Amino acid sequence: MRRHPAAVRPIGTAFASGAVLAVATLVHAQGFAPADAPVLAVETCIGQERLELHAGLDSALLDDSDREHVQAAMLARYPAFGRDGAATSAIVLWRRPDASWVYLALKAHPDKPGKLCSAASFAAGVFEFSPGLQHKYFFAKRS
Repeated sequence: MRRHPAAVRPIGTAFASGAVLAVATLVHAQGFAPADAPVLAVETCIGQERLELHAGLDSALLDDSDREHVQAAMLARYPAFGRDGAATSAIVLWRRPDASWVYLALKAHPDKPGKLCSAASFAAGVFEFSPGLQHKYFFAKRS
């Protein structure tokens, strides 16, 4: 179902706190997902592309511990990613519409203060820990 553009919320620094995605992820982890999951728009840092994430259904904000672990693995595998010196504010695990899993590294938007943008995406399949994170954020049932 295609949404009206007004229903898509731009991603801001409040997103980095994880409030919206944490709630949606918790709801999904409990075995039921809202039929009308919040849609968050993520711009790429370079270019005009806008990604639409359906919080809790196809995307989850990694917690601080997982973010640090994934970021270290990204930098070890792709050292050029860290050369710009800009800190990664958040990492989102996202199942793209084509069903491939990626990590989105979000950084402060260079042209829009207070907003985050996707600085890079990394195929989740190249990291051995990805199935565990997919399970944790999308498939685990809460007791």
